Amino acid sequence: MEIRTGDREDLEEMERECEEAIAALMEQMDPTKEKLEVIHLSPLKKSCSVKTVGVVWMPYRVDPELQLESAW
Repeated sequence: MEIRTGDREDLEEMERECEEAIAALMEQMDPTKEKLEVIHLSPLKKSCSVKTVGVVWMPYRVDPELQLESAW
């Protein structure tokens, strides 16, 4: 299949426009330029409930070289 000169120029122009559009979108969607807001949320006492409480103890001891090692 042979591409005519006018068609080839049209195709190259369309590819150039597409690449420019992609570059513009990449610039707009750059996550390093995203403006972030800090929002502080305080939980309400009525929306908190405790169902389970646990305690974990992981004993350590000091060896002769003054390094901590697990004692379990």
